[in-house]
Amino acid sequence: GYEKALAEFGLSDRQEVLFLGFGEEEDEKRLKTRLKKHDRPTGIIADADFRACFATKIAKKMGMTLPKDLAVIGCNNTPWCDLSDIPLTSVCLKEKELAQTAIKSVLADKFIPDEIIIEPELIVRESCGSKLREKESLKGKKNKITATQMIEVLS
Repeated sequence: GYEKALAEFGLSDRQEVLFLGFGEEEDEKRLKTRLKKHDRPTGIIADADFRACFATKIAKKMGMTLPKDLAVIGCNNTPWCDLSDIPLTSVCLKEKELAQTAIKSVLADKFIPDEIIIEPELIVRESCGSKLREKESLKGKKNKITATQMIEVLS
């Protein structure tokens, strides 16, 4: 889904992964180096909300305005989203629903399917500058859309 969405928006050649987790000083250096480049990203999708908050902190230190200069999306929809200077857009993985489904499957003495799909949701807040957030019907709400629409939200 992710690569297909990139292709639909003509962004296949812009897919890039920047690994963090080497310590705050090293991570800041790596992120600043990437954000200083001429072809810097216009959006960051982090694997965790706290890393997305870190990216917003570094971008602001560099004089960037979020989401105008850089859109940021986190993952897990944790309290970090509301504690950030700019409310953070985040993918809600529905861990509670995943756990409940797993427990029910184990406790039920019947056939368990090979695959159970629990669709994640994108909780749209200010950090992504989404066109969806600007719609009058969505203002002031924690808006939910499917994670497969994430690329559209960043555009």
